[in-house]
Order: sequence, then C-alpha cells, then structure tokens
Amino acid sequence: MLDGNGTLMIIHSGGDPIVLNSNQAFRNSIATQLDSGNFVLAALNSDGSVKQTLWESVDDPTDTLLPGMKLGINLKNRQNWSLASWIHEQVPTPGTFTLEWNGTQLVMKRGGEIY
Repeated sequence: MLDGNGTLMIIHSGGDPIVLNSNQAFRNSIATQLDSGNFVLAALNSDGSVKQTLWESVDDPTDTLLPGMKLGINLKNRQNWSLASWIHEQVPTPGTFTLEWNGTQLVMKRGGEIY
C-alpha cells in the first residue's frame, strides 16, 4: 500500500503494517514493479517526471537474490547487503542462515557463526 503521505507499507492479516520507507516519504510519489524484479518507490515532480528514487527492493534483499541485487557492504552508507533464510516458507521473518560477503569471499553463517 502506498498511503496519501507517500509511505510504502505491506499490509497483511494478523499483524501491524510493515513500513518500507519510514524516513523518506513524499506525497507525490509512485511505486513501480520493474521487469527486472526491482520494486521502486520514486518521488515525482509536478509534471509527473521522476524527481528522486526513494527506495528500491534491490537495496533490501531478503531470502532471494535477483539480478541487480548486491551482496557486500555499501561503502557510502555502510549498509550491509546479505541474504537471510526465512524461519518458514509462510513466515518471512529472518531465519538462522545468512549468506554474506565478508570483503574477500561469500560466507554462509548459521546463527552468526560460519557454517
């Protein structure tokens, strides 16, 4: 759901909304699913052209690596891009296993320890 304030969130039964762009909301915004699989939230100018990209799903990987996603560390903002298993196929809460780039190689961890 994209509310009137430009906040993008996932609404689901049995729980609170999951806000995806809590710090960057614009009233005049649009959410678009690209052919690449990337889901993009962008602020628009008054003429409808894209002013600024606010959020992209490729910057928040979960359990699936899609083309264009990165693993590693964003050197500009120190964000760590890694994959995490789900605790169950119906429950998208991060599980025990992660796959991450440690600077020299891909590492699989179980409970924070190299597996």
